[in-house]
Amino acid sequence: MVTFRRVLKPVVGGVCCVCLSASLFLSGCQWQTFPKSEIEQRVIDVVEKEYGYRIRARIRGKTLGLYFPVTQIFGHDMSFTESFQDKLQDIFLVAARATLSTDADLDFFITQYSDEFKGIEISMIRSVEDTKRLLLSNISRNDYAERTVIEYKYNPNKTAEKAVRALFKDIPEKRSSAASTFLPGGSFADSFFFAYLMESELKSAISYSILSLNTKRIDTEKVLVYVKFREQYQPKSGYENYAFMFPSPSTLECMFEVTVIKGIVPLITNIYSYQEVRGGVIVRPPMPEPFSANADITLWDEEFYFDEVTLENFIIKQIASRLNRKLSEAANPEFEPREGDTEFLSGPQDVVVVEAEFVSDVNQVLQIGNFFQMTFRFREDITRIALSDEFNELVLKYFTRTIKKYSFKTYNALVFIDGDGKLIKKYDKAEIDAMKFDTASWKSFFSVKPDQY
Repeated sequence: MVTFRRVLKPVVGGVCCVCLSASLFLSGCQWQTFPKSEIEQRVIDVVEKEYGYRIRARIRGKTLGLYFPVTQIFGHDMSFTESFQDKLQDIFLVAARATLSTDADLDFFITQYSDEFKGIEISMIRSVEDTKRLLLSNISRNDYAERTVIEYKYNPNKTAEKAVRALFKDIPEKRSSAASTFLPGGSFADSFFFAYLMESELKSAISYSILSLNTKRIDTEKVLVYVKFREQYQPKSGYENYAFMFPSPSTLECMFEVTVIKGIVPLITNIYSYQEVRGGVIVRPPMPEPFSANADITLWDEEFYFDEVTLENFIIKQIASRLNRKLSEAANPEFEPREGDTEFLSGPQDVVVVEAEFVSDVNQVLQIGNFFQMTFRFREDITRIALSDEFNELVLKYFTRTIKKYSFKTYNALVFIDGDGKLIKKYDKAEIDAMKFDTASWKSFFSVKPDQY
């Protein structure tokens, strides 16, 4: 987590530079139209023609998503490489052009960058309406940068891939106990792969060679991993005449469903074996969901996953993104506080990082639904889980200002919880509507004046 926070400052600066270039570019360019029926392929073609990059693009609901796997995002000092900063600007310009010159009904665009070297993924989410306002000079470049949601996480595809590779590395040594990477209580005891794994207890000199591996993310936490592998082994003494499922050597195929919890903890939750032994005959069994919907592995490299952006989630993630920038400033010993920031930024902060989401389902404990939830993860040495008055005020100022900016009123509460899900504070909408803040103190917490919002 500290690694991600160290790169927050250069990211913010990069966004501002992008916005500056965008305002100059957009005001003078001749627009190339991106019709709804062609926008995805047109974006891909424009990026490749003008910049020589190979990206992926797709529309999900009212969100245009662009995915760009790059060789290296970060340098040795964990700052952006110069090459990546150029790519950031180039991709942003094309995304802005596309969303502002199409008949597709789009509200947001998200650009995802995956560092293939470090396995880190950066997502930048922007509002189409905010981009229009930037073009019309209705909001400042600095304000536009503040409205951009920036998220950092480990690439779930890479995390799932590592889990599956680790499984094949562990089987020769751990044998059946390698099943510890499977979801506890799952149906593996009845699965063919589990029986195949149990059979490893009767083998010696086991070795695996992975011949082919591919991944595909299918929802927020789930990744499919296809593996083609070659197994070699020797029967243990006394089992030379045992009828093993597959002779040595054999080339086999499997597809794993891996659930990546909180973006970092992988659990194998389902397995499909392309070949099973039934009645002494090797057969290919029917492929169940979710595998059957993703059976064509050749398409995986052209597909990518992202969550459709909604206004309510954009609002709360925008607030979390701003707060994380503040925390990054507070943790940076070289940061020079602006006038009035000293009270908030002096000394170590209890909160390490802020996460946020909009919850539509009814929470049975709180007995409410349609509420904003903010998760505050505290330093490990903190024993009293509570927000300082200054930080609490900062969060409420960001929240009230942002929902007013987007005229969002259809929610019931703002809920604060800690990293273990324990309630810290709940504010009903009526409480928030009645809040009044000293506007003279806004300069302490924002990099632009209130009238610029």
